This record gives sequence, C-alpha cells and structure tokens, in this order.
Amino acid sequence: HFDLVNATLDSVITLAVAPADHDAFQDIDLGQPLQGGLTAMTFDVPAGGCLRDLRVTFNGGRTQLFPRIDVCRSSGLRLTLHSSRSKHSGA
Repeated sequence: HFDLVNATLDSVITLAVAPADHDAFQDIDLGQPLQGGLTAMTFDVPAGGCLRDLRVTFNGGRTQLFPRIDVCRSSGLRLTLHSSRSKHSGA
C-alpha cells in the first residue's frame, strides 16, 4: 500500500504510476477527486520494481511528475503547496 496526501489547494483528478524512467503509466482509480486542503488516500502500487514515477494531475489540468520514488522504502507521498519536490514518508 502507498499513501497519497494532498496538502495543496487543488484537487487531484488523476494519478498514474510507471516504472522509473519509462512512459508506461497506469492510471490509479481514485474513485473521486482527492480534494485539496489536507486529504489522503491509500492505493495499491501496480506490480513491478521499487523505483517508480508518479504523475499527478490537478483540477485545471496542471500535471506534476514525481520521478524515481522508491515505493519499497517509502510508504507515501505528500503533495505540498509551495514545493515541486515531494516529501516522502519512510516505511
């Protein structure tokens, strides 16, 4: 399992995961948009290696890529308002 925390002002409308440095993104079913503010969800990472790229699309169309996240050593990703870098939660 992997946690995504949205601490931005915008809702996350899509989330996709790919093996690091590849463009084979698989969409993660959010069920509904992950509202901005301070909301969280947990999802299962598709089978594969530890290093993954995560692509997040926000309401309004802005897309942010978080490359080479070690999903074996991190338990989550926190999206922050003023930072293009993510904060990884340790396992």
